[in-house]
Amino acid sequence: MEQANEIIAAILCILVGTFTLVASVFNWEFFFQSRRAKIFLTIFRRKGARIFYSALGVLLFYVSFKMLTQ
Repeated sequence: MEQANEIIAAILCILVGTFTLVASVFNWEFFFQSRRAKIFLTIFRRKGARIFYSALGVLLFYVSFKMLTQ
């Protein structure tokens, strides 16, 4: 049961990481208009927020890879 939970969490990380990475690469307007993204837009501006979200997507891929290879 615990292994199934880890697999589900890894798949969720892959999905969220993919969405975040694709949204930042293609500069999706609806993604950056969200309330949570606006926080990072005020801190980093648009280009910095895109870099931040790209790095976050890559980090989520790395975490999911580590979860699946344990």
